[in-house]
Amino acid sequence: DGHASHVKGICWDPRGQLLASQDSAGFVKTWKTQDWTESSSADLKQEPWQFRGDHAFHLKPGFSGEGVNLAVVGATKDGVHVSVVMDRQLKRTVELVGHTSAVSVAVSLAVDIA
Repeated sequence: DGHASHVKGICWDPRGQLLASQDSAGFVKTWKTQDWTESSSADLKQEPWQFRGDHAFHLKPGFSGEGVNLAVVGATKDGVHVSVVMDRQLKRTVELVGHTSAVSVAVSLAVDIA
């Protein structure tokens, strides 16, 4: 179906199998590059997170170097800025908590979290 709001960032899976996109409403989606169908979707407004897409012009997710995990940005939890690390199916694996201001860009992670 696609995004219902403006896409603020995309990134390629280093394996070449997925493209990830993040929009201003708090949705993250992955797309299969083989046929461009939606693979997975996650809502950063779902508990335990809150989301504000208006804080930054860009909201760029980033795959890990091996393509195992995806770091997404723009979320808060209990009023604290977090980056959420998800697996390829967009299930949460870890939260990077404690940023003093909003995170708007993620780059490749040096180490995959298994």
